Amino acid sequence: MYLNKFKKFLFASIFSALIMSIYSTIDALCIGQAEGEAGAAAIAVGIPVWTLIYSSGLLCGIGGATLLTLYRGKGDYNKSNQIFTSSFILSIIVCLILIIVLSIFQRPLLILFGAREEHVLELILKYTFWLKIGLPFFFFSQYLSVIVRNDNNPYLSTLAVILGGVINACLDPVLVFYAKLNIFGAGLATCIGQVVSVLVLVTHFFTRKRNVKFVKPDNIFKDFINIFIVGFSSFILDICMGIMTMIFNNQINRYNELTLATAYLAVYGVIINMHTLTQALGYAVGQASQPLLSEAKGEDNKIGLKSYFKYGIVTSFIFGIGIFVLLELISPYLLNIFANSYQGSLAFDLGVRVERIYYSCFIFMIFNVYSIYYFNSIMKQKTALIVSILRGLVFPILYLYILPLINFDFIWMSILFTEISVTLVSFGLIIYFKKVKKDESK
Repeated sequence: MYLNKFKKFLFASIFSALIMSIYSTIDALCIGQAEGEAGAAAIAVGIPVWTLIYSSGLLCGIGGATLLTLYRGKGDYNKSNQIFTSSFILSIIVCLILIIVLSIFQRPLLILFGAREEHVLELILKYTFWLKIGLPFFFFSQYLSVIVRNDNNPYLSTLAVILGGVINACLDPVLVFYAKLNIFGAGLATCIGQVVSVLVLVTHFFTRKRNVKFVKPDNIFKDFINIFIVGFSSFILDICMGIMTMIFNNQINRYNELTLATAYLAVYGVIINMHTLTQALGYAVGQASQPLLSEAKGEDNKIGLKSYFKYGIVTSFIFGIGIFVLLELISPYLLNIFANSYQGSLAFDLGVRVERIYYSCFIFMIFNVYSIYYFNSIMKQKTALIVSILRGLVFPILYLYILPLINFDFIWMSILFTEISVTLVSFGLIIYFKKVKKDESK
């Protein structure tokens, strides 16, 4: 029973999580072919902007969805609806803040994110134009997909993301190559895909499957705080990827002259797309487990908690090892596809050497992402936050700044060291909590 339920949610979550990351991957593929290595470098610079929007939507979505599911598991449907209402209002506020910030500070932010070379900056400004215009749709596609999934409609959530992804995939070659809009067209295609996803998700609230509804919250500011606390570890998980990318970009610029730095950024643009796809699998396992773990926690279902926890760990490592083996085999071809870079070019020669070093981190990455969702789902938000900060800030910053001092090539091992460190911490915490619980039961 538990395994079948886990498979149902995992299947829906995999499609949702992967197709969301495929938005950026398809864009990167078309941009790389149209704009060459400078286009791939521009994608590396633009990742922090995307993650800022994406993670903010998930902050409100994961926080609201986790709490409303928890209260529903306890049978308190009124409080569940209050949480939904509060999370929606909080989403509007956060979205408006993002619109203001990106409208005023777009150019200096992109320079901060690593756009040192003028042509790279020019390209990413064209791409992020549509991210800025369509920001509400980018934001609410993340928020609504989580809410709808947790409101017992995972397949509609999946359908919305699939339709948006298919439209994005179809429009990308048309707008990039046939309309000759290049990177500008790729941004437009992604924006249209997000609009479609949001429109499909909104239909949930007009169907009989809808359980949530708008009610007047008793204490909206307290709800804001609780939603923020619960969703913050997921927010850190995503936003730190943008911070890590920014530091990586700036370290590349710091240790290399302009031509070599642009080539390295092109390679990193390819790598970060594979990183995004792999981390999306971590989201899939985490988001599949989160409503099940939260519900089991609310019902005090110990067998369910143990089962879903075990399924999450096994699935995480199967995915991680599988992705690592696959990427090791196809890594040289990825440079041809995403950066239009061929044997003999500077970016290709650099990429073949460093890609395989970086990809080894994927063995541990999916489990680490899942562990954060696990701690969050069983209401250990402080632990989830600590693991998120260690994975997203402390360990990456430590390794990204120390390893290049030894040799610049060591920078490509920084994320491997990060993921291994977080895996050890996560398992240590899991064992610790089990020991404490066992001692308490005595």
